[in-house]
Amino acid sequence: MTTPLLDCHSHSAFSPDGRDAVNEMCARAIDLGITVYGLSDHCEIDRFQEQGYQDRLTHSWNAMLEQKTKLFGRGITLLAGVEIGQALTDFPLAQEISARTPDFVLYSLHRTRGIDDFYLLDFEHEYASPASRKALLDTYYTELLEMAQTGDYDILAHLSYPLRYISHLGITLEAQADLLDEILRTLAQRGKALEINTSGLRQEGGFTMPDFDTVKRFRELGGELLSIGSDAHTVPHLGIGLKTAHQMAKQAGFRYLTYFEGRTPKHLPIP
Repeated sequence: MTTPLLDCHSHSAFSPDGRDAVNEMCARAIDLGITVYGLSDHCEIDRFQEQGYQDRLTHSWNAMLEQKTKLFGRGITLLAGVEIGQALTDFPLAQEISARTPDFVLYSLHRTRGIDDFYLLDFEHEYASPASRKALLDTYYTELLEMAQTGDYDILAHLSYPLRYISHLGITLEAQADLLDEILRTLAQRGKALEINTSGLRQEGGFTMPDFDTVKRFRELGGELLSIGSDAHTVPHLGIGLKTAHQMAKQAGFRYLTYFEGRTPKHLPIP
């Protein structure tokens, strides 16, 4: 039986850090045999005006909906979504964006309020002490928990995002285990999906976000909705690691993968 490939996290040139056109991303998804492909261009709420997300999102959604019409019958489901970052910095705006999104909403947290993105932080000096690192991670996951509990979203993206930039220092999330469990319980209770983000598999760390143990823990805590995203920002990165994530989902006890069309959950059975 053919493995259904699901990629519900990717970015086009309508994201500030994206590179390729929407039609190029869709063409690559078809070439890869992806079953369901969702475009989720960025919308960083704390930089909404500065980076012009009002126009970016309109163009992204229109371009994806155009491709959906043009490529109808090509054996692929195309979805127009958004990745909303830092929702709590202007919660009413985040809720408004969610309400306007055609198909699905990813929630993510790249930086906590008043602190820069993890990839810009100085862990060799400013956050060199164990106490400062723990405080930073506690703050991050407390904010992520609040987002998970209150926001209008469908999928929580890259739960272990900080590890992308700190795992090489030997830093783990062991001290945040209780917070992580509470986030996973919240997703399960609210009927939200956890994402297996495969972008780390093409990077130096070589791991998914989150890892297998966390995905399995989500299942143990009652989680049933699981999504997959390559977090590609360019055509060559699209779809990398999807089969690995699929096997993780199966081994963790999930019966299907989940995507959202028109904000309604739909499932792909795992053979």
